[in-house]
Amino acid sequence: MTRLSPVLQRMYFAIVHPLCARLSRWRSVAIIGALWSCSALLSLPPLLYSRTRSYRYADGSVRTVCILVWPDGPPYTSYDDYV
Repeated sequence: MTRLSPVLQRMYFAIVHPLCARLSRWRSVAIIGALWSCSALLSLPPLLYSRTRSYRYADGSVRTVCILVWPDGPPYTSYDDYV
């Protein structure tokens, strides 16, 4: 949805205000900055709570997976996994 926001905003302005001037340079920079800030904030929880775990199998192979370990418990039992 974050990628579609600028496109949808441009389409809205093109349809509702077809003869208005384009966005100013300052406003474009402000919108881009706001989008980057929002996406950075939304990516913080996975950055803070992701861990890797290695599982060893009987045949000697090792599988490493990346999981989210929330503060309220391990994966699949955590309430934060479902929110």
